[in-house]
Amino acid sequence: MSCIKALKLLFNPPEGMTLAEAAHEASKLLGAGFVISMGIFAEEAIAAYLKPLGPQLSEILSVVTAGILTGLGSLLVVFMLDRIDLFGVNAKDRHKFIIGELNKQIDEDMAVANEIIERRGLLS
Repeated sequence: MSCIKALKLLFNPPEGMTLAEAAHEASKLLGAGFVISMGIFAEEAIAAYLKPLGPQLSEILSVVTAGILTGLGSLLVVFMLDRIDLFGVNAKDRHKFIIGELNKQIDEDMAVANEIIERRGLLS
């Protein structure tokens, strides 16, 4: 399902989303899907390892352990894909934010400067 969702997002991105943003989100979907697939295999391996504890107890422990590992693994993969920023999406967002803050600060400073100039009567 994650592969299908990723391909759908990549080939038909929502309005207002660039191709780089769609690829970034699709990579996170694929990464999480991969971790979930590995979690299913891990559950079976853990259940086989804990089989001597009894079938019911080994099943419960394997499901809980695999669920925790899968959740933490998918969290880590998505976090790392955001930090790596393969498509430069986060860098562009940071750049836009910084430029916006600088423009706001410049406008505020210009307003203060104009007010000082008007008070001192320097403008004719």
